[in-house]
Amino acid sequence: MRGFGYPKLLLQLEMELATGKVERLSSDETWKLTTDGPIRANSEYDGEIYDARQEMAGWSRPGFPDSAWQQAQVVEGPGGVLAAQSIAPIRVSETLRPIAVHEVRPGIYVFDMGQNMVGWCRLTVAGPRGTRVTLRHAERLRPSGMLYMDNLRSAEATDTYILKGKGTEVYEPRFAYHGFRYVEVKGFPGKPTLASLEGDEVHDDLERVSEFTTSNPLLNQIYNAVLWGAKDNYRSIPTDCPQRDERQGWLGDRSGESRGETYLFDVAALYAKWVRDIHDAQDANGRRALHLEPNRAPNATATVYVPAKDQAVVSESAKPASESHGVKYLRTEAGAVVYEIGSGSYQFESRMPGN
Repeated sequence: MRGFGYPKLLLQLEMELATGKVERLSSDETWKLTTDGPIRANSEYDGEIYDARQEMAGWSRPGFPDSAWQQAQVVEGPGGVLAAQSIAPIRVSETLRPIAVHEVRPGIYVFDMGQNMVGWCRLTVAGPRGTRVTLRHAERLRPSGMLYMDNLRSAEATDTYILKGKGTEVYEPRFAYHGFRYVEVKGFPGKPTLASLEGDEVHDDLERVSEFTTSNPLLNQIYNAVLWGAKDNYRSIPTDCPQRDERQGWLGDRSGESRGETYLFDVAALYAKWVRDIHDAQDANGRRALHLEPNRAPNATATVYVPAKDQAVVSESAKPASESHGVKYLRTEAGAVVYEIGSGSYQFESRMPGN
């Protein structure tokens, strides 16, 4: 499962007491953490692995024994100007229930949520301790009834839940989302029913500004597809897709979409925020800075293509890439400088002239 660096937190919590007094709580080196919790791995593209046997009852309450936990480490901040997000958060907008479930192979069940959606599933299950249940997500099926995953490219889109074995258990991932209609459930103890799974639709909490319906069922279906396709790509920025290993805020895609989506949702605040994001990605001269953060496993190498006209505009961890340990320049070809990297994490930056 791919990673994006070690999790970091910058937090300031202000609490207004009943007396009117305001107390402030900030993250610092006195905080503690552990890597022994139930979330064993997570990735926006690949899913989450959750081992319920490692849950810690009461971990978020005062008095929890945390002597075995590690001290948090102070790391360098992200830089720039810290500003509040100026739009409503991402929220669960509705819950969908499957319309069908079929056993396509012995022990492998495929749920049909009725339409494409974006979010995650809520699993209800009971079984022996250590039972491993996987949920794999896709938009289409093969003729055999199995999931069609080719369009997801390298995205695994798989959530894994390991039971603790204590009665009925309910699981939903915390740090992953998927674009899907069909869910393959494998490892379920017994035979699942339609009540074993629910799907939470998740996107920016934007106000709906219109309704549209006609006497023509096909037109209504097309409109509904457009509506869901638009809202499924609101993730604090407008993205290009919610399912494969991309999910980026490409600027060109919106030149067409923006002409119609204002008839569906109030996107004024979202676009104002996004334009500020674009501005934040430019330097004082209006040039765009492209950031790449590849990670490579131990005892392995990888080839990285950095969009740039030549080496002079490429840096790695704030120094010329050619001088960075573990980075080897290979060549420059059409629109890219090509490097070989060794094990570890890297932060490439390419300075490109603004348009």
